[in-house]
Amino acid sequence: MDLHKIIHNALHEFIQTYIPDADLSTLDDVLLSYITGVLEDLGSQQSVEENFDVEVFAEMLEAYIPGFAEIESVKICEMMFNLASKLATARTSADKEDVPKSRTEEISLKTYDSAE
Repeated sequence: MDLHKIIHNALHEFIQTYIPDADLSTLDDVLLSYITGVLEDLGSQQSVEENFDVEVFAEMLEAYIPGFAEIESVKICEMMFNLASKLATARTSADKEDVPKSRTEEISLKTYDSAE
């Protein structure tokens, strides 16, 4: 599944839970790219929970989605760490699906080369 789609869907669901009347048309590529960058930082091996500045993140999203800063910091952190984990799992699954396919193509090519 497309990672941007996972992020968009999770964010959409989260915002609807806490701000039911929010205008979600502001969830554009710029905002999704910002969130993707934050999630990649959270998912990195060097990252520790203290590296996520939830206040800065909430301020940024408040500019796009009025009322976002009113959501409890703990809830925002939970959502972001869960989403980072979900993305890591999706990437791992995608990587595993790609490897056998590539390997099969490689074997097919070798077989074809051997036949000549």
